[in-house]
Amino acid sequence: MRVSKSAVIGVLVWSAGSLCAGEPGKRAITPEDVVNIRDVYEPQISPNGNLVAFVITEPVDTNKPDEGRNSNIWIVSAGGSSSPRKYAFGPKQEFMPRWSPDGKYLAFLSNRGNDDKNQIYLMAAFGGEAETLTSMKEGVTLFKWDRDSHNITLVSQDSLTTEEENRIKDKDDERVLDENIKHVRLYRVDLATRVVTLLTPENESVNDFDYSPDGSKIAFEVAPTPKPDDVYYRSKLMVMNRDGSAKHIIGKESSGLGNVRWSPDGNQILHFIYPGKSEMYISELVSQIGDQTTTLGEDYPGVIWEMEWIPKRQGILVSSQEGVQGIIGKLDMKSRKVDLIRKVDRPYWSYSNWSINATGVWIAYVDATVTSPMDIWIMKVDGAEAKRLTDINPQVSSLAFGSVEKVQWKAEDGQQIEGVLVKPAGYGPGKKYPLVVQIQGGPAWAWWYGWLCNWHNWAQLLASNGFAVLLPNPRGSACCGWKFAEQNYLDWGGGDFEDIMAGVDYLIQQGIADSTQMAIGGWSYGGYMTAWAVSQTNRFKAAVMGAGLSDLTSFYGTTDVPTFMRWYFEDYPYGRQQVYEQRSPMTFIKNVRTPTLVLHGEADLRVPISQSYEFYQGLRDMGVETRFVIYPREPHGIGESAHQIDVLQRVLEWYKTHLITAE
Repeated sequence: MRVSKSAVIGVLVWSAGSLCAGEPGKRAITPEDVVNIRDVYEPQISPNGNLVAFVITEPVDTNKPDEGRNSNIWIVSAGGSSSPRKYAFGPKQEFMPRWSPDGKYLAFLSNRGNDDKNQIYLMAAFGGEAETLTSMKEGVTLFKWDRDSHNITLVSQDSLTTEEENRIKDKDDERVLDENIKHVRLYRVDLATRVVTLLTPENESVNDFDYSPDGSKIAFEVAPTPKPDDVYYRSKLMVMNRDGSAKHIIGKESSGLGNVRWSPDGNQILHFIYPGKSEMYISELVSQIGDQTTTLGEDYPGVIWEMEWIPKRQGILVSSQEGVQGIIGKLDMKSRKVDLIRKVDRPYWSYSNWSINATGVWIAYVDATVTSPMDIWIMKVDGAEAKRLTDINPQVSSLAFGSVEKVQWKAEDGQQIEGVLVKPAGYGPGKKYPLVVQIQGGPAWAWWYGWLCNWHNWAQLLASNGFAVLLPNPRGSACCGWKFAEQNYLDWGGGDFEDIMAGVDYLIQQGIADSTQMAIGGWSYGGYMTAWAVSQTNRFKAAVMGAGLSDLTSFYGTTDVPTFMRWYFEDYPYGRQQVYEQRSPMTFIKNVRTPTLVLHGEADLRVPISQSYEFYQGLRDMGVETRFVIYPREPHGIGESAHQIDVLQRVLEWYKTHLITAE
């Protein structure tokens, strides 16, 4: 049964789409508004800097809900002389646009073929019909142009044999775990002959790769298997000749997290590594002369998301976050400091959202504001002449947004903690508001100042409907350097929980939050922290646990990334279950009194749905008000539009029902 679409806030009652009190001419944001925003990503500037190709993902066509969201490739003049126009489009998906180094072609991925697999397609730079370049049986997941524009190197997974396909048809399809692994391999396709050559026949799986400047060698990361646990924690950086010969490991073995980038002078390779006891990553340079490694950003008080060498210049361009502020900056290899080029307000999770032209003069990037989602921008590499090129979601100008500001407070041990406060739309100073605390995933993740509105980020939806929302970055968050990120090592629910509660008390002291009307919620680690919070305090009147962890021991044995837990809890749980149990919400389930909404995708492998079943059953046994909503087909992140709307609607209604009393 779907929940009601009406809303009650204090003495104000409105239905979806009605005007918002305190915001003349604006209306409250609805779940449909959030889900129907067009997503913009992957800007790719042409080598000469004249054009920018990018991807727009459209909302679901209500007349064709089974087809899902459709992505198309658009193009816009970098000088802003013309309006954006569709470039590669159709009824299926087009994405990952990549210009050839000579600027003559644009290649992209699409599943427009009969097999519905993502293959590489090729179009002339001036447009026309797309030509199919590959026919890999399992499709293509990643590709890059060779330096000479004559070949494309791609990543594709092993396919089933004919015998295996026949067994599946006959229902004789039992599987033995960790056997008959389908590896992910590198191939090269010659554009002139269409001949495909296998480059990595060994039983290892490729994660990422890049060419040397002269095109003679390939740097690549491989893992023992394509399983997430191996890819994230047991990858190594290697180099081989262009033809696949003379492979050898460079740098530290079992160290590699992608973003492989070969320096313009050919002497160094850049990639990410884990530096300590958290999932916070930093950059590493591996020298091709003497195989020396240099760690960059070790003392950086932030987190670097992406890195690119600046063509024809010294220096590394980084997309990073310092505290709650996103930036584009330049990483100095000598001082190892990041110099600010421009502040950005795009979401923390916005990856692959910039590119530099061949001369190293112009950057095309994605940015947003607190009241407008992502658009395509361009600027010079020094930050000059920044210009917005698109306005993809003009409809948001009719919506009422809450004001966004950075807040700081002192933790119990005196450490300064930061977060983001989103005040209700039409906020009136001196008035106390119902408060929702939303905890981020991760824990090595972070909230940011900027656009805060999607299916798992409820801040603006709630603020538009009368709530104050606190987005804290407690210790363990990836916001303030790797040493801050590992402060919850062996301490989940300890210092981080105290940091969150100190932030709540700060807002009460400031006269913003009503201490009698507070709620908590979050997804993934945010779901864990929600379950933990309600087992430790009864101060919250409502909670939403989204895909959260409840029993750390059983989670270790069922998740697809068990090494994740060993990193944070020092070792396996075997023989030391007490270490895991003392940080598990289920251990303290008898303390819970808070009405809790539980949400989970049924196909979640990262946090198996059994975690929510356990917590839900415990809540019922304790007589706590609860509701458990299961989303069929969904993995850890909810992807189907109808399900996203349902998540947002249920979250909004749950908080309204338990925090607001209608007169």
